[in-house]
Amino acid sequence: FLFITLSFTKVSPEEKLDSVTDLNGENFDTTIKGKHALVEFYAPWCGYCKLFAPKMKQLGGLMAKSKRTDIVVGKVNGDNNEELGRKYKVQGYPTIYYFSPSGEPEEYNGDLSIKAILDFLHAKT
Repeated sequence: FLFITLSFTKVSPEEKLDSVTDLNGENFDTTIKGKHALVEFYAPWCGYCKLFAPKMKQLGGLMAKSKRTDIVVGKVNGDNNEELGRKYKVQGYPTIYYFSPSGEPEEYNGDLSIKAILDFLHAKT
């Protein structure tokens, strides 16, 4: 028999995550310009965001391992960056956007599984 042990660590949405760029009003445009970007708008108090944070960490790690320098995985603290939230019409958390290299935003409304998000991202890239 093969036994697989999974270890889950608690990850907070506002925590600095390896391979996930913290975006704000100062670095947002320059970071995603000319790249494919998957960006989560979150709030630190949001229960769904807390549940999604480990997936963001995993997505960032998978993109880093893929060596795709044309893809950015990022997150925006909506409480600290209300102007960005208004610009992209964020009305709830988490809200996930895909940005094309030309900067066109597209809200992701699919399943929040890693596989579904990766399939969506690969279809765009």
